[in-house]
Amino acid sequence: MQPGIDMQRTPPFPFLPDFEMPLRDAMRGVANLAEATEEALKPVAVLLPEPLGEGFRNAVRTIESTGKRLIVRPLQHDQLVEASNFAMGKLRGARAARTFAKVFCFAWEHIQDKRAAPRYLISETLIAGEAAFMHPDRPTPPPAFAAELVDAIRKSAAIGRIPGLATNFHATEKSDIDMALVTIMVWLLAARAASVTEDLTLLDLAGALVAVTRPDIEGAIRNPEELVVILQNTSTHL
Repeated sequence: MQPGIDMQRTPPFPFLPDFEMPLRDAMRGVANLAEATEEALKPVAVLLPEPLGEGFRNAVRTIESTGKRLIVRPLQHDQLVEASNFAMGKLRGARAARTFAKVFCFAWEHIQDKRAAPRYLISETLIAGEAAFMHPDRPTPPPAFAAELVDAIRKSAAIGRIPGLATNFHATEKSDIDMALVTIMVWLLAARAASVTEDLTLLDLAGALVAVTRPDIEGAIRNPEELVVILQNTSTHL
């Protein structure tokens, strides 16, 4: 064993691979790279003679939009219900972990799309691995299990500039990521709406509630007992 590697914290991926999952992860990277490339090369693109400049911009946007279409697939209501039940600890197993990861990443992209700042990338494959790694046979009350999921994802390498590699975020970036994690978990703990469209409105409302209580969450994020109370109280207001 190489020194410094904690084999117990390495997700064993105890599920049959969903081959679309790593593809969606790759497309997240492509879409993000295209978006960053367009922004970084704006000064250069302005200098290109037309129609070359417009052709360059269109090519980059095509790559970006293609990547986003592949990763942002419409969710089914039953997938939301299954992911919600997993987050509450009511449902376990490989399939439920994969569904949870898919819904979680869908919500993550929804939140990131509303950010003016640079995006934080997420790996659906690593989220599914963390979810499947959770203790399947130990009964845990819904908010407590959700708090454990938040903690596991925070400690993993599932979110970063390059997921899977260690990223040194500064304090504000860490807090932004924590708020997004809590927002998604609050949303999954809440009662499901009648449709996916209404459920996404609930996700936006969850983000607004989390923003209001941000100082409390920042103080509780490393204290499981306090985080459980926040998750419980906030989700009941949705």
